[in-house]
Amino acid sequence: MPWGSPEVGDEAVAFGPAEIEILRRIDSFVDASVLTEDDVLRLARTMGVALSRVTDAQVELLAAAIRVELSGAHPPEHQDDVLPAAIEAMGEAVTYLWTHHLLAALTRALVREEGAVDQAVGFADMTGFSRLSRSLGTGAIARLIDAFEAAVFDAVTSLGGRVIKLIGDEVLFVAPDIMVAAEITMGIAERVAANDDMPPIHCGAAYGPAVNVGGDVFGPTVNLAARLTSVARPGTLVVPRVDADPLIERWGDRVRRIHRLTDLKGIGQVRSVAIRLSGDEEPVAAG
Repeated sequence: MPWGSPEVGDEAVAFGPAEIEILRRIDSFVDASVLTEDDVLRLARTMGVALSRVTDAQVELLAAAIRVELSGAHPPEHQDDVLPAAIEAMGEAVTYLWTHHLLAALTRALVREEGAVDQAVGFADMTGFSRLSRSLGTGAIARLIDAFEAAVFDAVTSLGGRVIKLIGDEVLFVAPDIMVAAEITMGIAERVAANDDMPPIHCGAAYGPAVNVGGDVFGPTVNLAARLTSVARPGTLVVPRVDADPLIERWGDRVRRIHRLTDLKGIGQVRSVAIRLSGDEEPVAAG
């Protein structure tokens, strides 16, 4: 089963009674037609990837402590306490956060209909990150990504959105409507601008049906938002003209109507508008 762990040979002893019991329980749900085998495999993939990333982050955080522990450099009276206590605390935190997110997901599931759900989908990218990263050391790149992720999570969660995934210099998020999505991009831009080491962002967003599967979102609205992001200039948010009325009403002085149709790969020609993410200055010219 794809838990995200390395595969082992058929003869290797890698699992014990606890794993067998978990599989028996899951199999009982499949036998009762509560779940299908495809459901189980999809959930296993999602959990494996997510928890692999969580544990990597935890080990990175504890790396220094682990090195000291393994070297025996701790005073004898502390060697048996520090690392196990930290690991136990992190395990408890994972359980707490899982419970919190499970309740939030159940609430969302109870209020939405089956299938595609109308929602705003947004992307925010750091401009020129690939070029910038070539001139930075690994430590500086890590700090840049960390600062971007902090700005993203702060803005998205405080304004009522939800982070779907972060891929280095890019975030995909969802929001209840296009207004909230625009506020989120402006919130990210404001936080990024406060850090002199970070490049500006460019964003795209669209409102429409999107399917939620395994913690991710799919559908034409997601594709449209991604393509709009690819044509956005630094310091701007690009949205379809059909979604733009509330944004024009609120931020009319920041809006630039794009009079020509934008040809988006795989989608076709779309009429759109660009909105400056900051009211203080003009967006940077596309390079």
